[in-house]
Amino acid sequence: MTDQSQRVLELVRKARVLRPRDLHAHGIPRIYLGRLTKAGKLTRISRGLYALPEADVTEHQTLIEASKKLPNGVICLLSALRFHDLTTASPYEVCMAIGEKDWKPRFTYPPVRLFRFSEVTLSAGVNEHIVDNCSIRVFRQQKLSPIASSIGTKWGSTWHLKHCESVGEKTERLQMNFGISPISVA
Repeated sequence: MTDQSQRVLELVRKARVLRPRDLHAHGIPRIYLGRLTKAGKLTRISRGLYALPEADVTEHQTLIEASKKLPNGVICLLSALRFHDLTTASPYEVCMAIGEKDWKPRFTYPPVRLFRFSEVTLSAGVNEHIVDNCSIRVFRQQKLSPIASSIGTKWGSTWHLKHCESVGEKTERLQMNFGISPISVA
C-alpha cells in the first residue's frame, strides 16, 4: 500500500467520515478514495462520503453524515432536541436549517428535512460540538425551549405534552407558531 493510501486511511480513522474535498487540504488526489473502496479498505456511505468498513456506528452517525453533506447547515428542531437529550422521540430524518437563499441540496442519504431560516435566526444560538472527531453545528438548548414545549418533550424533570398524530402535524404546528418553512429534499 502506498504512502498516500496510508495517509487517507489515517485521515478516515481520525475524522470517521471523509469527503473528497477533505483530501485537497492534504495534497492527496481523490483517486485514492476509489482505489481504497475497490480494495475493500473504505466503504462509500453515499455520494461524497467515505468511512472505514469496520467503524462503529454511533448514536450520532446520521448527524455527522448530514453535517458533512451540509457544512453550512445547523441541526435544528426535533434532531437538536434529540441531540441534547430533551426528547425521547427519535426522528427518522435529520432536521437541518439552512439560509433563505442557500442552494437546495439533492441527495437521498442521509434522510434530511430542510428548513429555511433567515440569516439572523440561523446564526443566533448555534453551538459547535465535536462528536466522534467531527464538528457539527447544533442550536443551543435555550433556543429550543419554546419549540420543546410546543412539540411535547422532556424539559428537566417535567413533561410538556401536546398530543400529535404525526411528525407532519408537528411540522405544521412549528410553521404556525414559529414561522419556520420546511423544504422536502427529493
